[in-house]
Amino acid sequence: MPRKSASGRRTAHSATTQTTSTPLDSTSKKSTRTQTADFNFEQNLVESHIYPCGFTWTNDLPDAEPVNIDTLRRRLAAPRASLSPSRRDPSQYDNFRRANAMCLSESAVMTNVLPFLCGDDSLAFSTGQDMLFTNIESVTGGANIAPKPDLFDGAPQVQVDAQVWKALDHLIIPTKEPAAPRAPNFFFEAKSINRLPTEGERQLAQDLAVGARAIDALRNFGSDTVDQDGNAYTIGATYHGNGQLKLYSAHRTTDHTGQTGTYITELNAYAMTGDSHWDGIRAFRNSRDMAKEFRNDALRTANSRAREAAEHEQHHRQDDNQDESADCAEHGIHSTTSFNTITGDRSRSAPSSPSDKHATRSKKSKVKKRRRESSSESDARSRQGRKIT
Repeated sequence: MPRKSASGRRTAHSATTQTTSTPLDSTSKKSTRTQTADFNFEQNLVESHIYPCGFTWTNDLPDAEPVNIDTLRRRLAAPRASLSPSRRDPSQYDNFRRANAMCLSESAVMTNVLPFLCGDDSLAFSTGQDMLFTNIESVTGGANIAPKPDLFDGAPQVQVDAQVWKALDHLIIPTKEPAAPRAPNFFFEAKSINRLPTEGERQLAQDLAVGARAIDALRNFGSDTVDQDGNAYTIGATYHGNGQLKLYSAHRTTDHTGQTGTYITELNAYAMTGDSHWDGIRAFRNSRDMAKEFRNDALRTANSRAREAAEHEQHHRQDDNQDESADCAEHGIHSTTSFNTITGDRSRSAPSSPSDKHATRSKKSKVKKRRRESSSESDARSRQGRKIT
């Protein structure tokens, strides 16, 4: 049995636990998955090419910071009108310190501290809290427990084209709950004063890997080549009951093994019960805005390519129908198919004679062959999105 603290919680040296999981192939079986408090959790991340902050330094590897790190840090520090000195509530700082002192559990952090960080901006985001990511393909091959962020921001269902989410299902849709945000790329993990900060950092690293892969899949949807530009489009934050707020980014690029790796980079840290209180509030809110902007850009790219592919297919269907009609007319055969260019529906009428039936079937067989060939390019583009791993 793992040791327990005086409060009854398992200590950070808790052993790997047995959990019953349902893999994506729906075959229920018993599996061993590593909990975040287990030090093997981080090792599983590294073996899956997910590199926590500081990994390159401790292993004497070249720095792998995102190309846009200076832009990220500059935007975190950008002023916000709502936080200008003239508009600040002078009592907020003391109220925050009082609330933080009472955070003896994660739920208390979420209830007492998070509202100070978010302010009145929360309604501007599609947000989920404490939801187990049961639909997402594991970034560790099932070695670690599934992510369950304390908070995450994503896109509402209506913002994602149906072709996109159907093709990228297990890469961008966290749960089977239809209302849950999709393609999440902002995450928040909280830990009380009684837990180790490293536990939240490990959790966030796995969250960020899921988010970076999702944005990568959207940016490359429908593309013949995989574009990894070295920029970070996924952001996350940890908050510990000792008053420390940390912000991180995640980006995907080729690692030292030649594989695609996900690198976690610390952007900044703030002592929220000290002099950097207002800087931390500003950075947290700016980080959510940035993540939303990056997510929207990736979605616009994916949705646009999906619509182009659909229009391309529609044009081919119309051209095929015209070719079929022309071929039938050339041979004196009445076409058995009419095509509604508005709805895309086809209606049929019976051929006038058995010989007409045979001729029509022959023509339609040729048309179908041409249609399959013309749509292969569109199908290939849809499959490309599923290659992101």
